[in-house]
Amino acid sequence: ASGITMERIEGLDIGRAIFLKMSPKKEELILANHRFELIHVDLDSKTAKVLDRSDYGRISGADWSSDGRWVVYGFKASRHSCAIKLCHVESGQTHYVTEPHNLYDFGPNFDPGGKYIYFISYRDFDPVYDSHYFDLNFPRGSRPYLVTLQKELPTPFVPRPNHTNGENGDN
Repeated sequence: ASGITMERIEGLDIGRAIFLKMSPKKEELILANHRFELIHVDLDSKTAKVLDRSDYGRISGADWSSDGRWVVYGFKASRHSCAIKLCHVESGQTHYVTEPHNLYDFGPNFDPGGKYIYFISYRDFDPVYDSHYFDLNFPRGSRPYLVTLQKELPTPFVPRPNHTNGENGDN
């Protein structure tokens, strides 16, 4: 009635999937599993390829670029850190977007226009006294961040000077 057909693909060693996300362009998906792997599955050819694997923990969120050529994901780089990585799906090449072994960056997503990568990071260490436990806590440690994907693209958070010099009634 709904036109949806289901097919079981046999013989793919994908482990136990933790999450998956379909490509915006092709019949393919990425998934993360319990073995700390990021796997690309081509549904047309019924093949799977491990794109990356952490020795320390699960993949922490992933997203496709709007053209379906890149995947961004949170990668456990050590027991206490997580970095943002990019993978070119066709070649399998990976690149760090944020520094590994430093902070805890996770949950990346591409900007729909392809200009930025948004993610959450624990980077603020402003202690607050806890009145119940008489100790210090860091309740405001995480917040959203972004990375520009083009070197010449300015950050959207710094106001640009107005260069109209009074044209069109602006000062």
